[in-house]
Amino acid sequence: MDNPAHLRIVSRLSMDFLVTYLGGAVRNSRAGYDIIDLVILMTIGVGNVDHMKGDVALSRRYGAADQPAPEELRRPMSRLAVAQALGLTRETTRRKINKLIEDGAVKEAGKGVVVVMEDALDDGHLANARLNVILLRSLVRSLRQHGVDV
Repeated sequence: MDNPAHLRIVSRLSMDFLVTYLGGAVRNSRAGYDIIDLVILMTIGVGNVDHMKGDVALSRRYGAADQPAPEELRRPMSRLAVAQALGLTRETTRRKINKLIEDGAVKEAGKGVVVVMEDALDDGHLANARLNVILLRSLVRSLRQHGVDV
């Protein structure tokens, strides 16, 4: 951030985005997941396609709501990588991921786990994606209104 005078504004607005999104995600959860379950699920989903973010054409090809990245392009994320990314204990992460596997939201793949594609197309996931877009646009608009360069 270029202007230290904007630190609290950016912090407040981005935290509002985060809290509002996570609250919506919990409410949209078809399986009654708690916030930790959902953050783990999101982390796995992001980790599965993280390698694609540098490829604009590939990101665009699989950017539509009804066109998630095919399984062969998704890379498994290890339980340890999830635990380290979120600062959770390995035991908590293992237990939570095993529940997600039992529920069919993620599955074992290679040396890690991937989000099940059918889960990525369910109404709750799509509602969360729409909420994310709405809130992100609102965040950008609010930042600009407060004079923050985005």
